[in-house]
Amino acid sequence: MALNPQWPDGWWDLGMLGYSASDYAAAADALTHFLQLMPSAGPTFALRGLCEFESADYSASLADIQRAVSLGAANDARNAQILWFHEALLLAHASRFEEALSVYQTLARTAPPIPSC
Repeated sequence: MALNPQWPDGWWDLGMLGYSASDYAAAADALTHFLQLMPSAGPTFALRGLCEFESADYSASLADIQRAVSLGAANDARNAQILWFHEALLLAHASRFEEALSVYQTLARTAPPIPSC
């Protein structure tokens, strides 16, 4: 079987496998290859940003998560909660407290209701 480095789905699958196995460096590398082929893929920026977060590459993580949000990756409510939560943490880590507070407020306004007992 021949390898095809121009096959985006293969890079995406490798990225997902790496993320699922907590091999964040390998996942981020595969997702970077994917983004070279598909540079407007918001969900891929989101996943790479989460990998970078787990690898403590916080400035790259913030840039990727913000790019993901700008490309519509937060249009799904579940993804939005995950992305905004990490964005707020990263902004606070970068001492950008007012921006972090704004994202936390958005997160609080859009959080799903807590089920009553």
